[in-house]
Amino acid sequence: TNMRNPKISDIELKNLYSKCFVSIIPLIKTKQPSGQSVAMQSMAMGVPVVMTKTEGLWDKKLFKNEENIFLTSNNVKLWVEIIDKIHYESEIANQISVSALTTLKNNYSETKIKRNFMTLLEKDVN
Repeated sequence: TNMRNPKISDIELKNLYSKCFVSIIPLIKTKQPSGQSVAMQSMAMGVPVVMTKTEGLWDKKLFKNEENIFLTSNNVKLWVEIIDKIHYESEIANQISVSALTTLKNNYSETKIKRNFMTLLEKDVN
C-alpha cells in the first residue's frame, strides 16, 4: 500500500479490526521480524492474535504464548484448535486481549518510545 495514497483509510481499517473476533497471521519461518504491525494493530483493537512462532518474533520477552498472544507452528490442526478455543471460550479470548492491550500500553506508548530513543541517543553521545 502506498502510504501517500492508501487503498483504505485508517478509520476504515479500524472499523475492519473492530468486527474481527481473531487476527490470524501465518508466517514463514524467518529470523526477520514479521507480522508486527498487523499483530499490534489487532491487539490495540482488542482482537486476539494467533501467529506463527518464528525466530523473528519482535519481542520475545513481552509477547508470550497464551498470555497476550497465541503462538503456534504452521500446523492446520493446531490453528483450528486455537481458533476454536478463542471462539468457544470467550473468557480466555478476553483475558488474552486485555493482557495484550496492557502490554502495548505499558511498553509501546509514545512517551515510552521517546524515552527509550533518548536513552539510546545519550549512550551514543557518551
